[in-house]
Amino acid sequence: MQTITLCIPITLTMSKPMSQVDACYHYQCTQGQLTVNKYADEWGWSYYQTDMFIRSIMTWHDLCNININNNINTNINNINTDINTSVTNNNTNTKNINNNNINIGGGGSNNNYNYLSLLDTDYPVEQSTQDGLYVYVRNNPHCILLLEYWLSGYIASGNTLEIVLAKDLGVVSSLVRGGNMDKAKQIIDWLWNSDHYRARYLRENKIVMLSSLLNKSVLLSNYEYSKQSTITPSKTPTPTPLPTFDSQGNLITTTNNVEKF
Repeated sequence: MQTITLCIPITLTMSKPMSQVDACYHYQCTQGQLTVNKYADEWGWSYYQTDMFIRSIMTWHDLCNININNNINTNINNINTDINTSVTNNNTNTKNINNNNINIGGGGSNNNYNYLSLLDTDYPVEQSTQDGLYVYVRNNPHCILLLEYWLSGYIASGNTLEIVLAKDLGVVSSLVRGGNMDKAKQIIDWLWNSDHYRARYLRENKIVMLSSLLNKSVLLSNYEYSKQSTITPSKTPTPTPLPTFDSQGNLITTTNNVEKF
């Protein structure tokens, strides 16, 4: 592999938005210790572009077994990134996010969103989501599988997902860590397909988000419901017949449909 060594003075001032070379130099100088949001601010890039670029750098270093240090030994041509032209000359790219065109090329409040790819669509994640939770869910195939399992039924029922909520990610993370994937999937099937009175109630009242359906306080009860067949809330009791009397006031009893006086 050809190695290009860049010797850049530490006093060099870099303009915004930075080029990929400038951003790589800055990342190496800071030893990757800043948050993605901080790097995005320093480089003048969107959060999405910054996250993709940093992951490309980390992947390249892992493959080459090179430790981060204050010298830059990098082959820019080998960095696999989707942002080759998006940060130069104020050029912007657009990405289809849940059927809405959101500019991710630079500027605008939408640039601070993280995204999860679910069912071939990138959905924005609620901004209050902790970075650790987001990274865990994004990198865990079991979490993605469970989210997509629920989402397919959610969409098929005529709903539209605008944003992935932090509390839903928290529930998914807890389920996967606790080994409750099978219970969760059974409850999801029950929710969308069962004629059980409780499942109908949840659907009719739009109580179908993961945080409401699978949180710790209702997980076991909903799991028990999911094991039951079609059930109505209660059966109307058969009324007890009123006693009857003959003309002299004697009680008339019935045995095998034969009246006795």
